[in-house]
Amino acid sequence: MQFSQQVESMRILINTKNYDYGSVKVKMDITYILRHKIDVALLSTIATSMPSFREKVMNIVHWLFMIGAVEFLVVSIFAQSLKVFSFIGPYFQSLSEARGAAASVFRLIDEENDASVNEIDIWKENTEVIYNINGDIEFDNINFSYPSRKDVPVLRNLSFIARAGQTTALVGSSGCGKSTCISLFLRYYEPSSGRIIINGRPITDYNVQQLRQNIGVVSQEPILFGMSIYENIRFGKVNATQAEITQAAQEANAHNFIMELPNKYETLVGESGVQLSCGEKQRIALARALVRQPTFLLLDEATSALDNVSEKIVQEALDRAYKDRTTIVIAHRLTTIQNAHHIYVLDNGSVIEQGTHETLMAKEGSKYQSMVKRQQMERINDDQDDMMSTQKATEEDEKSIFERSPLLSDSQTDDVNKQTTRPLRQRFVFLRLLSMNSPEWITILIGCIMCVLNGVAQTLFAFLLTKMVEAFKYCSTSERRRHVLISSLFFLLLGALVWVLRFFQYIAFAIAGSKLTQCIRSKAFACLLRQEVAFFDQPENSSGAICTRLSSDASAVQDMAGTRLGVICEALALSFFGILFGCLI
Repeated sequence: MQFSQQVESMRILINTKNYDYGSVKVKMDITYILRHKIDVALLSTIATSMPSFREKVMNIVHWLFMIGAVEFLVVSIFAQSLKVFSFIGPYFQSLSEARGAAASVFRLIDEENDASVNEIDIWKENTEVIYNINGDIEFDNINFSYPSRKDVPVLRNLSFIARAGQTTALVGSSGCGKSTCISLFLRYYEPSSGRIIINGRPITDYNVQQLRQNIGVVSQEPILFGMSIYENIRFGKVNATQAEITQAAQEANAHNFIMELPNKYETLVGESGVQLSCGEKQRIALARALVRQPTFLLLDEATSALDNVSEKIVQEALDRAYKDRTTIVIAHRLTTIQNAHHIYVLDNGSVIEQGTHETLMAKEGSKYQSMVKRQQMERINDDQDDMMSTQKATEEDEKSIFERSPLLSDSQTDDVNKQTTRPLRQRFVFLRLLSMNSPEWITILIGCIMCVLNGVAQTLFAFLLTKMVEAFKYCSTSERRRHVLISSLFFLLLGALVWVLRFFQYIAFAIAGSKLTQCIRSKAFACLLRQEVAFFDQPENSSGAICTRLSSDASAVQDMAGTRLGVICEALALSFFGILFGCLI
């Protein structure tokens, strides 16, 4: 499962609470990338070491002329030490970019501490174990405004009761607050005032994890992951058996069409379920909700985007799912809730009418009656062209999305931008990265030791070259041959030593850098999963922006602890020892 899939499907992950399941999938991908980066480091080591070895041999020819040994030694050492500054210049730009990327990623990780209503805080509210949550659901004088637009009330003194074991329907025009009720019951948001009561107890008395484990949700736009049908259904209950998954598929009217597929339950649905029709995707989403045998079933316009044939099949499955469950239905097509035990008509965030289908239809001039008659006329006009009804459902879909994700006002956008772009103390970024990379301190220490030894080894090149020059200047022909052969042998040994040292240097920093990237991505993704849903309503926290921070920025951070850092450390060591030896001689 890719980052983008999990980010775009964040509501499903939050609702199912499959944090560990999703994180394991991501960690598998990160581990594969880690191995790939280490392989690249091996090839990079060979590619960068061989030219250095060749350069040392070729430089012998250029310096074998009649100059003083001491003068040559000093000039050679200073030249070697000063040359590296031009060599490592571009790497400092990478470090600067990595520093900025690290600040961006850390801001995402620290966002968890800044949220006004945080998932982790809500989880810790109550540790009392309540496995079977059941009873009436009561909304008592609920007032609510979205955090991104607090000056626009969505619910105004909303009160209604959904009886246990019965089906309760919420209807009304787009923007009246129907879907907001679902979000509040799932505790995606907290009401501004009022309270939600389950079986006589405030909803805050229940642990969020336990509460959501007793809730099944089917939304108007089913979200499937790019895996098999079996895995998609099992996402509703990670430890579900084959028998439980099959039973859930049968209850959702999905088993028959699944068995007709070539690979049956192991059939891959493709990215976002592109291999399946809308009706098939909706039935699999329903099976995913039913596999956990939920006490409460929430249906958010589950059939609004389906054609008439698919709607009939899905509605049959929903009618079976209603039995013995407390069900709240948000309906666009009012024909689907005629058998509901109680219907509430919402307008402008409040209940204006309530009753059964028959009693509401008996009220002349009621809003419910006018809505039903209008849809009946539309259905008659659209019988010749079924595509028209699908188009209207799509338009309602977009309006409903607007209802759940209201736009920010200009003033609040400025406030959000100021909060998001507040400066992070970048001078401490490097120390924080080292702290996160502390499990690899032995690997980093080995890399640093290799850097120091590399610097010393390259400084010794000047001494060996001096001995060779002295042999040409002061020794006889026979002694000169012996000194040159000995010096050449030491050159070969020194070149081999540098190659080995650089090999372990590159490998050490590559492993440390790759594991740092893995750690950052895992921590950032874990913090992302525990954000309140309002966090994702903000424009700067779109799926594309978050994926960029998880992929590009996390990879850029590797420059601060990867092979480039090793090259800089080696260059600094060479400069230090070069200047030191040059001054002492």
